[in-house]
Amino acid sequence: MEFLARTAEELVDLPSDTDIYLYIAERLKDLLPDNPRYYIYSFNEDKGNFFWHAVENEKVRKGFTELIGFDPVGTVFPIKDFFYSAPFFEDAITFKDMRVMHFRPFYDKEEYSVYDACARQFPDEICEAILTKFNIAKIYLTGLMWQKQLFGMVGIGLSRDEKLENKQALLSFFRQASIALARRMTEQRLLRSEKKFEDIVTGMETPAMVLDKLGTIRLLNQRFRYKFGYDMADISSWDAWLDKAFPDADYRNKVEICINKNTVNQVKSQKEIFSITCGDNSVKSASIKTVPLSDGMKAILLESR
Repeated sequence: MEFLARTAEELVDLPSDTDIYLYIAERLKDLLPDNPRYYIYSFNEDKGNFFWHAVENEKVRKGFTELIGFDPVGTVFPIKDFFYSAPFFEDAITFKDMRVMHFRPFYDKEEYSVYDACARQFPDEICEAILTKFNIAKIYLTGLMWQKQLFGMVGIGLSRDEKLENKQALLSFFRQASIALARRMTEQRLLRSEKKFEDIVTGMETPAMVLDKLGTIRLLNQRFRYKFGYDMADISSWDAWLDKAFPDADYRNKVEICINKNTVNQVKSQKEIFSITCGDNSVKSASIKTVPLSDGMKAILLESR
């Protein structure tokens, strides 16, 4: 319980540039017996393959490297092309629950060979040599998964006599890590979406600004700067811009009332034309359109006349 409480807190506070898969590899040592032998794959859903992210311990990694002639970390396994077809017929869902695979020569029966488990990326004789060298008779395999989305895989190798202790703690930890991976992926997608939106606004021919829910200006496109002569250094917020664009208080109040009314009612009729004072004190005419965005943000579009 202490381990899970600590990892839950750590996963929430992990810096955005921390490799969660390597974090999992490091923390697993606390739950496994001496001389741990385990590996972690990350899953690329778009490409349909596993990427060998980590192997523990260093002795195993070195021994593996000597046998196959290169460092196994970085190996790519074409999962969809291999396991998702005959005779395995696996998919993301079947990888979810922990399963144990037994291997010859330690057991008489095996679900499939370690050669198959490695998607036949290494020669059969080398796969068997790895089992013998590191006394791996069985592997406990668990998918890192959250809400039907697969993020990776953890394989824990044990000898025939070794038992997997702390199984429930392991599953809880994998669940924590899977949620953190899901959150990280959502954040990355949001960042990509925000970057794409920013690129669109920046390249628009229509002068535009983007406000957050507090009214702070987050973006002014080049067209806005060129047309009205204001930069981020001149106006930090919607209110600051209103004060400069409409220096007459009575006129400014009328503008705000009109903009708010049109925003609430989503009016599509004739647009109001306003006289806007520019950064060089010249005056230009433009309509003002408010476009609601997610999280309380909004875009302000100024169509010049």
